Amino acid sequence: MLRRIQKSVSTGKFSLPVTAIYTLLMVFATGRADSSQPLPIVMLGISAFLMVVLNNNNSLIRVYSRLVSCSFLVMVAMLPMVFVGDNTNLNQLLFIAALVFLLKTYQQRDAVQPAYLAFACLGGISVTFPHIVVLLPFFWLHIYTSLQAGSSRVFSASLLGLLTPWWFWICMCTTYGSMTPIMAELHRLTEFEPITEGLFERDVLVPVLFVTVLGSVGVVHFLQNSFADNIKTRMFYNIFMTLFYVSLVMLILQPQHSNMLLRCAIISASPLVAHLFTFSDSRLSHIGFSATIVISLAITLWIS
Repeated sequence: MLRRIQKSVSTGKFSLPVTAIYTLLMVFATGRADSSQPLPIVMLGISAFLMVVLNNNNSLIRVYSRLVSCSFLVMVAMLPMVFVGDNTNLNQLLFIAALVFLLKTYQQRDAVQPAYLAFACLGGISVTFPHIVVLLPFFWLHIYTSLQAGSSRVFSASLLGLLTPWWFWICMCTTYGSMTPIMAELHRLTEFEPITEGLFERDVLVPVLFVTVLGSVGVVHFLQNSFADNIKTRMFYNIFMTLFYVSLVMLILQPQHSNMLLRCAIISASPLVAHLFTFSDSRLSHIGFSATIVISLAITLWIS
């Protein structure tokens, strides 16, 4: 029975529509969304679509599955501030888009355009969330290692892309005669709250623990079974694993930025979770899959 449920959900054609309906019902029932402000909901829908693109373009799951997007939606629905502020929802969308473009550079040392677009997305995030710069060295590291696309042209394109949103913002601020907004955002990089302050609040700690455990189990499963995937897929999962753990470390050190950092961890963990539940076929995994559904629902309803 449990095996049939896991198989049906992981490879079923209706899994994503059902999960999308579940997400909308949960965010409205728990007061996380406001029907009078549809833009954040639209951004979440676009983010889910980009997760589908991320999976399809790179064959992250070697069989038909929509579990990458489903995992993303279920975990995002748990967040108490899922629709608080358009900037975070836009930054979430840009982070996924950055990954979509980044993976296009695989073994393409002349992949100037996708490198530019990937880092332009990251630059767009940095305008309102400058702490994303902590992840930039890891993006560049994987361009030269996992993606094998490192070259002077690609690196130059990435720098240009990173700076482009700032050039537009500087021009806008100059037009209006005030550089205060830019200086305020740059000053945020020097502001550090006490380490782990606020981490043990229920709304933060519970989702962090759930995502950490689920993502870590996915990491272990992938490392044990990666021989069944091709080299290209393994390289991509190396990127997800790195970003997952770096995001968690940043979140633990500075949990006041948990709304965005936990989203980065969720986005990076979603392929790992999807791989886990699509290809695991033991009694323990079937029980774990059912328990994950129940626990995620319980957390979503509890944190509201």
